Amino acid sequence: MTIALACVLGALAVGGTIAWLVQHDEKENAFGMGEVQVVVNEEFNDPYTVKQNVYVTNEGTVPAYVRAQVNIYWVDANGNQLWEEPKAGTDYTIEGGLPAGDGWAQGTDGLYYWKTPLQPKDLMETVGTTRNLINRIEQTDEQRAKYADGRKLVVDITVQSIQYEPADVLREAWGVTVVTDANGNASLQTNADGNVVVTLNDASAGSTATTAEGEE
Repeated sequence: MTIALACVLGALAVGGTIAWLVQHDEKENAFGMGEVQVVVNEEFNDPYTVKQNVYVTNEGTVPAYVRAQVNIYWVDANGNQLWEEPKAGTDYTIEGGLPAGDGWAQGTDGLYYWKTPLQPKDLMETVGTTRNLINRIEQTDEQRAKYADGRKLVVDITVQSIQYEPADVLREAWGVTVVTDANGNASLQTNADGNVVVTLNDASAGSTATTAEGEE
């Protein structure tokens, strides 16, 4: 299992396959006492053609709301991004859809939101983790063999978190509204289609963890 750390690791170059590079940037939450620190967890195989069990851990000291951006694209043999968009089912296979696990919902801004406050991880590690955002994404031999121009598939996952209280901060920073049910349980407001309602798109607020998969 790879846990993103507070640095940028050197790129892994793997000829003809998916290459994985991981980075993690963390900073103290600016909206109140306590620390919000998120970590992206994942597994990948050798020779890096399968990425699986991607989820988020709250390593901070306070509950936090979490959102993720997933970008899947091609780079050429020189590492330059191509305009052509990879197609799920044709150029790669994703198991269980995106997002994969219950508790995640896509926002009207295209990002993926963990709908309830993510508690800090305790000493027994019984809380503090989301369900899988991605179960499994891979390229088969047949999918890789379709292209002879040296291109590689890249999967970038950026995850942000923000302290769950006060709710006004969440609305101002991310444009999402917190609702509370009859039992006092808080969650993000969704529409009739189950999407988190977002009234603005500010990708800069909160603590950030990133996995940037690419080639050297």
